[in-house]
Amino acid sequence: MKVKAILVLLIALNLISDLYSQVTIGSIEKKENVDEKIVLKPEAYDSTKNITYQDNPINYYKYIGLKLYLPPFSDPEIGNYNVEAYCKFLFSPKPVSTKLNDPFKKDRGGFFNRCSDDHHLKFKNISTYVYKPFQYYSGNLNGDCIVEISSNAMEVSDKYYTIINVYSDNERSRLCEKIIDDELAQNKDTSLSVSGIPIIKVYNLNWSIRKIRDTKVLFLLRNDSNGDSVYCINPFHFILVPYFLKKKELYQNKNVVHAGSKWLCIDVTLDKNNNYILSYILKNDNNEQLILDNDLDFITEVEYIKKQRDEKIQNEKRIAQQKEWEAQKQKEVNIRLDKQRQEKEDRKSVV
Repeated sequence: MKVKAILVLLIALNLISDLYSQVTIGSIEKKENVDEKIVLKPEAYDSTKNITYQDNPINYYKYIGLKLYLPPFSDPEIGNYNVEAYCKFLFSPKPVSTKLNDPFKKDRGGFFNRCSDDHHLKFKNISTYVYKPFQYYSGNLNGDCIVEISSNAMEVSDKYYTIINVYSDNERSRLCEKIIDDELAQNKDTSLSVSGIPIIKVYNLNWSIRKIRDTKVLFLLRNDSNGDSVYCINPFHFILVPYFLKKKELYQNKNVVHAGSKWLCIDVTLDKNNNYILSYILKNDNNEQLILDNDLDFITEVEYIKKQRDEKIQNEKRIAQQKEWEAQKQKEVNIRLDKQRQEKEDRKSVV
């Protein structure tokens, strides 16, 4: 009985082993109403590069959470109409009302066509999404009285911001259209009129609408100095703080080689005399100084020595390979000469 029981047990174990060792082919019933989502991830952030244009908007997401610095810049010249003014790239999530200076004044020695009847005019505010608004122009253009508003440089520049979010595609369109619609709605009664004819044409609003609609991405920033939320349509005015710190780490207080000469990089800074471009200040043994704005114009001494060593090794390899090739060719020549000599001797012996 024991032998029979053991035999039965062995057969059962063998069947189980066969069952689990086989490749099974079958159909898996697919559950309906299950959304399959493809999650696209941005490429990894490279701290040796400043914020750059991305062909694929998804790659802007790699900047979320990083800190930005907005270098100082100047306000547009007061009284000088400039529709493309530098400081028109920051917007508030909510409109603010700003008091307009009287736009109906003498300009370039003449009065504005329909704007000269001052007794018909009333002072008005304007509602705008421009962040920290500053009115820098009021005047006449092609017969229209216009008002120009931009961000106040003193209030927005020389400050740090953090990238909170990046909006593209549908979400960007939704937010941008909301800004546009709200701003137009807020200002529907802003235009003054003489005899029912509107005489203020706020070009700033038209400019904002065009610029916001043209942008592919919308950045949500936090002003680190006061906690304000700010929309940005052009982040390329900023410098990424990790990028700046990386350049300092790589070059400051390091010996570098420029145009074949040895220099010491004494500082990595923003050159206020050159539009705050990231610049490298070099000094040589003669206390001569040189300012460069491109780190491709020099390399560190460590990199230079390594490059020289690598080039020497590669050159030695090329020489060795050339000698090996020449030796192989000489060997082949010798074999051919030996063969010809042997054939000549064989012919002599036959004769």
